Formats: sequence, C-alpha cells, structure tokens
Amino acid sequence: MDIQIASVTSEHAIQQVADLATIIWHSTYDSLLPAGQVDYMLNKFQSKSAVFHQINEENHLYYLLVYQNETVGFFAVRSQYQSVGKLFLSKIYLASHARGKGIIRRAFAFIENLALENDCKQIWLTVNKENLHAQEVYRHFGFHVIKSTVSDIGGGYVMDDYVFEKQI
Repeated sequence: MDIQIASVTSEHAIQQVADLATIIWHSTYDSLLPAGQVDYMLNKFQSKSAVFHQINEENHLYYLLVYQNETVGFFAVRSQYQSVGKLFLSKIYLASHARGKGIIRRAFAFIENLALENDCKQIWLTVNKENLHAQEVYRHFGFHVIKSTVSDIGGGYVMDDYVFEKQI
C-alpha cells in the first residue's frame, strides 16, 4: 500500500490541513448541522491560525494522510488530555474518494502505537451524534460509547457528541 503519514510542522502543511478541513467538513456536516455552524467551527477549530495555535500552544500533534502521493486526510492527537494515561484523538478526517483503501486502518495502527509510546492505555474521541458513518467506523476499530456530552462552542452553537473510548 502506498500510504504515508507525515507530521505537520511547516506552514505549508498547516495550510493543507485547513484546506482539507474545509472540503471534508462541508461534505460531512452541512447536512447534519445548522446553517452557519460548519463555517463557524472551521474558523474556530480548523483555520490555519487555529491549527497553528493547537500545535504550538496546546500540544496537539497533527499528521497528514497521504495516499499515492495525494494528501487525502489528516488527524490530530494530544496525550494526557484530562486524564493521565489517555490519548485524545482530537480529529481524524479522510476525503470521501479515499475511503475503503486501508488508509484509516493504517492511521489507527499509527495512533495506537503513538498511544503506547506515550504510556497511554486508552484512546478517546468525540463524535457528532448524527454522524452515523463515523460512529460505525469507530465501533469497527474497537471503540465504544462511554457517555454523551453537549458543549457550548460559542456563537450560539453547541457540539452534541458521544464520547467514544478504546482500551489498548
């Protein structure tokens, strides 16, 4: 398989994350969220400046997913988030045309290795309650729902999510 995982460190790579997020989030969330929320969230969480801040101020590690020399997705993690010994999978997104090629399987293997290298025995994430496809993928890779949460993100919007967790 021609799948690479590249660490996001340069300004160019950060811009790639922001550009990919715009495409993937609109295709994923426009039908699930109220009008305006996707653009609000992209600006707040996935703009070039937001990603730069997460990397440099919040200890997020971002990675690009490259398939046959095309950047098709990304993910970000943060260790020891809220609880020692847990790796937080902050985000993982893949362009729809790249699905079914083993890329997410490779990403999850990488993430599990990263967790173990950082003495983390659990990986956790949040997923929108309406994003049934993502929930199915997480369950397939051994995650299960541990609770439900609603978070005010400002701008009159909330994130209505499930928290998933996996023991490794």
